[in-house]
Amino acid sequence: MKKNIVLLIITASLFSLPVFSQKDSYVSDFHKAHEGQILFCKGSIKDLPPEPVIIDAFNTKDEITACVFLKPNDDGSVKFKGKIVVDGAEPGFEIENQKYKFAFVLYITSNNFSTESAGFNNFILFDMKDGKHNVVVELWNEKKETIAKGEFSLEKGGASEKPTKKFSSIKAGMVNTTIEQQAVKAINTKAANENWTEKYTKAKIVSTNWEIEKNEITGAIICRKIYMKLLGQWPDGKCNAVDMGFRQDYVGGGKYSSTLIYNSIGDMTPVICE
Repeated sequence: MKKNIVLLIITASLFSLPVFSQKDSYVSDFHKAHEGQILFCKGSIKDLPPEPVIIDAFNTKDEITACVFLKPNDDGSVKFKGKIVVDGAEPGFEIENQKYKFAFVLYITSNNFSTESAGFNNFILFDMKDGKHNVVVELWNEKKETIAKGEFSLEKGGASEKPTKKFSSIKAGMVNTTIEQQAVKAINTKAANENWTEKYTKAKIVSTNWEIEKNEITGAIICRKIYMKLLGQWPDGKCNAVDMGFRQDYVGGGKYSSTLIYNSIGDMTPVICE
């Protein structure tokens, strides 16, 4: 399955301190002391305390935030590219961005956002072997000079990752057996066409109502959307509840197509197979 979990880069003033545009200014003494470093902590930026706990060991269930300290150009901007390298396997997974502040957070793994670096997250989900791995994050400027670097260990397959929840225990927003069966059929067709390895057997609607999408300019109805969790089983015998969105296109006259179309994919959560 090709899952688009992105490496999201958000501009932020770290520790709620002001960001300056002068190239010799810093957001804090901590920033100045760690210029050119990438430090890591658990949780998303919205949940981080004023002084987050910096650690260097995680498992693949953690939401990992990278705090990046860079000196800006004269105009306060920072342009960079970069990569995430696992166990020294080059060329790694690409990062590219341009921001106008120099205290950043990078969502290395995230439960709340979709981002641009699907490759790294797909690797974690599908290709990374169980065990402990070394992950290096490196950023460089337009001259290919390294401007920041950091590393952490990432463990996959530990006891903390064993599923404890059954798919049947997930609370439904509403029940529609016909729609659920259509969703399973639609996603298995997509999986077969795109050579996904998993097989989906059950669906549970988590939406409480259909979400109507309209053209932002004309206000014309485009489609209606619904969100579900689907139970999939992989060749290694492991099961996951996968967040997916589906839609029915508007056909006019207050009616929608009876065809349910796959529309989006989100997080997956390990569950007990059933």
